[in-house]
Amino acid sequence: MQPLPEYIVDMEQLEDLLSSPGDDLTELMKRLDGDLLVLGAGGKIGPSLTHMARRACEIAGIRKRIVAVSLFETDADRKKLEQLGVETIHGDLLERE
Repeated sequence: MQPLPEYIVDMEQLEDLLSSPGDDLTELMKRLDGDLLVLGAGGKIGPSLTHMARRACEIAGIRKRIVAVSLFETDADRKKLEQLGVETIHGDLLERE
């Protein structure tokens, strides 16, 4: 895990810190059978959590399908995750249709 900076200078640096996986998560991803589904991935913590999972897989040297499900407030939020290699599904789990 990287050392914390004295202060955060921009949003890019903040996202890098929030999505930085520790060694424990990287090892867990190696042992995890199957793929990963993140519900509410467009919320407050979801994008960083999903990004962290993707980074942990990369560090572990494994390929895992990571799918983010959310209402996604904007297309930009959704596209940002897709650019990281995360599949996205726009949906509301309370809607049966």
